[in-house]
Amino acid sequence: MPAPAGPLFAQLRDDAKAAAVQRVEQARRDAQSLRAGAERTAAHRRSAATAEHECANSRTLENVRADVSQRVRHETLAARAAALDRVFGAAVRSMEALAEHPRLAGEITRTVAEALAYLPEGVVTVRCASAVAELARGALASLGRTTDVVRVEEGLPLGVIVESADGAIAVDETFASRLASARPRLAIALVRQIEGRAE
Repeated sequence: MPAPAGPLFAQLRDDAKAAAVQRVEQARRDAQSLRAGAERTAAHRRSAATAEHECANSRTLENVRADVSQRVRHETLAARAAALDRVFGAAVRSMEALAEHPRLAGEITRTVAEALAYLPEGVVTVRCASAVAELARGALASLGRTTDVVRVEEGLPLGVIVESADGAIAVDETFASRLASARPRLAIALVRQIEGRAE
């Protein structure tokens, strides 16, 4: 008959029970550690996704702001250019009315004299529209230029073009040419005036 399980069996049973309890506790601790790690990983991923989403939103917002700013600048420049075109267009259209201005004779004399300074000695040709032909002849006479020629060309704008005898050098003193050369400087002044009114 086998010997009864005595203290040794009880000891083995207690050791097995203690080992099982220990393994269960270790498994519980491992599970808690894994859960905590998973929660940290999930929180980190949520945080990273939120940060990436916020970064993407921030980039989108910056892009929208830059696009709006660029469009505003473009539309502002287009509006300025259109305003300047209207102003200079009106100036060109009003030039013909200057043919009746009382100071035009003095202006023609002055411009012919200035043009002569750029031309070689000798006979010159003054080209102009018929509206100022008599003023051009009077300007040459007042300058003692009796051999010079006035040639009428109806297509020319108000003012004169003074040429050397061979036509190699020409000084354009028409009002349209002078306005075109002054346009950059006048445009700056006009833009400042427009912006001053807008404030």
